[in-house]
Amino acid sequence: MEINEETKPLVSGSIAYGSISHKTTLADDINENKDDKKEKLHVSKTYWYRWYICLIFAFQGLLQGCVWNTWPAIDDSAEAAIGFSKQDIELLVNWGPIAFIIFMPIYMWLLQTKGLRLSVVSGAFLVAIGTGLRCLPLPNNILKYFIHVGQFLNGIAGCPVMAIPPMLSNVWFPASERITATGIATLFNYFGTGAAYIIGPLFVNEPSNATQNITCWNITKHNTPRNSSCQEIFGIRNEIQTVLYFEFGLASIIFLAMLVFFPNKPPTPPSVSASKSRMSLKRGLLALVKRKQYLVVAFV
Repeated sequence: MEINEETKPLVSGSIAYGSISHKTTLADDINENKDDKKEKLHVSKTYWYRWYICLIFAFQGLLQGCVWNTWPAIDDSAEAAIGFSKQDIELLVNWGPIAFIIFMPIYMWLLQTKGLRLSVVSGAFLVAIGTGLRCLPLPNNILKYFIHVGQFLNGIAGCPVMAIPPMLSNVWFPASERITATGIATLFNYFGTGAAYIIGPLFVNEPSNATQNITCWNITKHNTPRNSSCQEIFGIRNEIQTVLYFEFGLASIIFLAMLVFFPNKPPTPPSVSASKSRMSLKRGLLALVKRKQYLVVAFV
């Protein structure tokens, strides 16, 4: 029918042009509808509580760094009051990178498949449990092992603390704010590592004689020593416990706050790039391995 109508010689020019104009208008309407749909799909919106999400995560990173570096800042006091050796102090610090190397692949998978919430909340839970284990009212010869376990759990929590900042800023912030958000979420962890050297010496005194007194190692709150040297060690242990209780309290508050409110993502993406699907973990790793720049940075 359309071919016959177009080839009719009796149709006037104005009518012919009118029919063509009518068809063009319909096509424009269809294109406009498609554009409207695309605009609706790409609608972006920011929420004020994105800064709460960023700051609560940043404080989690600050605390994780502070807990990780607790013992080097008070090494002499810990050796005298708890019975740690120099090797113990070094191992307590090394649990952080050891746990990071073991569990980082697991958290990479969690981030790709489950999103932010599970990774962040699980990390906060590990810090709370780890700091809680260090506060158990046990003799020193038993407490030492629980402290090691607590430091290992805190080391696992370092995986989301170090890996999440770029993803968090991409999911919650527009492009103009991502550098700021990533910087805050990342740097607070380093601030916490440094803050340990302020908090520890501020609350914990050094022993007058750093030589370990074996007879004082297993004292408890219910077994106050009479020896003056042991009384000094007992006082230092109480000061260390005060710091440990303080860190445990902060870890519990942050964990509960994240458990109550830490969404996977905002209801509406803050930008077009945030709304796009991410590359799978397998494809991402394969693409990364093929990049010479990455290989140079990673292995040279």
